Amino acid sequence: MDTPPYAIAGREVIAETDTLRVVLMTLAPGQATPWHHHSEITDTTFALTGAVRVEIQPETGRIERRELFPGAPCRIEPGVVHRVVNAGGDNCSFLLVQGLGKYDFLKAE
Repeated sequence: MDTPPYAIAGREVIAETDTLRVVLMTLAPGQATPWHHHSEITDTTFALTGAVRVEIQPETGRIERRELFPGAPCRIEPGVVHRVVNAGGDNCSFLLVQGLGKYDFLKAE
């Protein structure tokens, strides 16, 4: 597994093959993944606990924010710049399903 080049409160790989990854992630208050995209895989984020927000930066440059409640999914297609943010005062956790395709993490400029 290629570990993303950023630190967060917790990351546990649940399952991984050549074309699919399932990861349990925890963000502390104030933490966020860096703005990034993937060339092949689709990210599907399922909120588990806390205030999980997915932010998407479409080509227009205007940031779209999606607040997720526990169990709610958010699907991000390949090539779309995005990040996941802890939008609350306590830890948040989410399940990230990535596939199908080769995993990469392309930090946005």
